[in-house]
Amino acid sequence: MFYSAIEGNQRTFQAYALKNSACGKEKLPGTLFLSRVKIDDLKLCIRAIELVDCNTWNTEGYLPDTCKAVGTRFR
Repeated sequence: MFYSAIEGNQRTFQAYALKNSACGKEKLPGTLFLSRVKIDDLKLCIRAIELVDCNTWNTEGYLPDTCKAVGTRFR
């Protein structure tokens, strides 16, 4: 099952907004999805964002490992 690129981006921005609000930071997602995204992959990424502590979140350039490969396909 997949999210459309639009829905995947919306969910990612929502997760970032909630974490930024909780941690007092203004981070933006590093990438935008241009094609569909696997639902399970994006859920893992969002869950990792929710669980990370604010000290780690506020580290410059931090991105959970589960988010780095979302949307990446090797054929």
